Amino acid sequence: HTVMGGRFGLRSGDKNSILKRSPAGKFREVFEFTIDGCDTPLRINVKGEVIGPTLHIEPKKIEFGTVSLGFEHETEFSIFNTSLVELDYRIVSDRIFVGAEFEIIPSEEKMAPESESKVKLKLKPNMEGIFACNLEMNVPGIGENVVRIAVQAESRIPEITLARNMLD
Repeated sequence: HTVMGGRFGLRSGDKNSILKRSPAGKFREVFEFTIDGCDTPLRINVKGEVIGPTLHIEPKKIEFGTVSLGFEHETEFSIFNTSLVELDYRIVSDRIFVGAEFEIIPSEEKMAPESESKVKLKLKPNMEGIFACNLEMNVPGIGENVVRIAVQAESRIPEITLARNMLD
């Protein structure tokens, strides 16, 4: 197996070249072949552009609103892979919540081309306060923090009112 340039590989006797997975961007490769009985090498210039996946997130900001202390709250958002290639992603929070349990389901996935994925967020606050973070989407081969989604919630102790006519 002979490697030619940074993005192609060609086996002796093969008629097809194989494009390797590479970072997004433009490329130009020059293949040089020698043919038995010919003094001048044959050069083939190949140029193109590797494009990464394209995506759309809805909604762009996630607001849990006011939530009750000690109770789990859920919401979700959608990721749309609008490209013709697979999309691998991993979602992480840019901070760790002190006083709350926070879960992203699924936190990583391989999406088919032109598909949609629902991501569920679970928040269970264990103390009063405002919880704010950004979800960061990392896409291998493309970059870290490709998309940021703001998340916000305010946790309060629920008010309990006892109705007098309910007491014996």
